[in-house]
Amino acid sequence: MEKQQYVNINNDEKSFVVSGAIKTAAELVHCYNTFQAKTKKIDDVLCLEDKEILLQTLQEYLKEYGAFINSTTAITGFYIYQASGEQYNAMTVTNIKIQLRQLKKILMSKEILNSICQKFFEEYFTRFL
Repeated sequence: MEKQQYVNINNDEKSFVVSGAIKTAAELVHCYNTFQAKTKKIDDVLCLEDKEILLQTLQEYLKEYGAFINSTTAITGFYIYQASGEQYNAMTVTNIKIQLRQLKKILMSKEILNSICQKFFEEYFTRFL
């Protein structure tokens, strides 16, 4: 007598859940790696005590991400504005480092939000195909 073989539905469901978890983990790792790559320069200069290099790095990031930061002011409380010469001269290395650390946190939030939005769009789009 020949044995019948059946697909175990429970294992199939578990496999689906596991594969979904693996995909999500891979996306999160990619999100983290993207964040790390985008903030590497901040990490590299935070150990320096050179005001000019720190300020130049801050300006580079603010130029690239200033619009995003200003668009989220209501949530974050951070706003980018033009500093006067007096304000510039009054800034200390410590002040600039604090701003760079805050900027790094904002960029992390941006990358996480971007990843979440992409995932939501993908799931929403898939449902309606």
